[in-house]
Amino acid sequence: MSFAKRWHDGVWNRLIASTITDDLTLSKVRIATAILTLLFFDLHFAWITDLPPSLFAPHKLSLAILFKDMPGKLCFQIGEILLVFSVFCVAIGLKSRINCLLFAFTYICLCSFKYSFGKIDHTIMLPAAFFCLALTNAGCRWAIIPDREKSFVPRGETLLSITLAFGMFTAGLPKAIHWLDFDLTHNGFLSWFYRGYFSMERQPFGASLVFQMPAWLTEVFDYCAVAFELSPFFCLLLGRTYWRTWIVVACLFHTFNTILLGIPFFINIVAYLPFILLDRQAIAAPRKNPFVSLVVVSFALAALTMHFAQTFK
Repeated sequence: MSFAKRWHDGVWNRLIASTITDDLTLSKVRIATAILTLLFFDLHFAWITDLPPSLFAPHKLSLAILFKDMPGKLCFQIGEILLVFSVFCVAIGLKSRINCLLFAFTYICLCSFKYSFGKIDHTIMLPAAFFCLALTNAGCRWAIIPDREKSFVPRGETLLSITLAFGMFTAGLPKAIHWLDFDLTHNGFLSWFYRGYFSMERQPFGASLVFQMPAWLTEVFDYCAVAFELSPFFCLLLGRTYWRTWIVVACLFHTFNTILLGIPFFINIVAYLPFILLDRQAIAAPRKNPFVSLVVVSFALAALTMHFAQTFK
């Protein structure tokens, strides 16, 4: 066996060991993800047809580039129906695997048109979560019409963790280049805050606290943000405890982002679910592993804070 093959297998086995989740827990994740999507995420796209057609300028790598003109409202309404129908089927366990794929494909197609007017958003983790669930046996338990259980399946939750880590890394790398300057007169955290507060009229809960912060503290925020966003791959390789520790930090990170900057990133919640919901072993022996309680509490705090921030903004 070549060195490259041994290295690849070693890394992949470490990633699996850090993220592996049993099928029953994944079934709970499937239901929770579908319910959260139906209740809290925006699945409306028909409004796109109200925009001036002259603004339609899809990116070269977008699926929308295949269309010469913007489709009619009926197409988007059909897309909305497919989204709601597929998520509902995922929630009740009606051929969940195929409906997870249907949701992911439809959502990406509709977002291709949504982002063809110059404004983009960070919503990729939602279709990624459904796609990765389709690679597991999440639809084989607690289902009306269960999927056929496969003895060997790709580790969908592991793929989701890699996607999440890659997304965080791509967000952290530009910050590392521009924020790690050891210059108290140039601050990335404050640039986000002032732009949101004065230009975008965000009114975060902790705005008054930010105005009172010393320069050295906001500089520390810059370094902490960079370290956090560049670290998930390392935590994945170090082991399960380190990865769950990173998930706790992620929940707290989003909580403070919501309070201080008014930036919820509520959609990331679905990417954390497979690593938040406890497997049977952890539930059976909570006193032997009190860390799991910290994971759940941090997740709940982040979810509630971001939800109320979106509701009352």
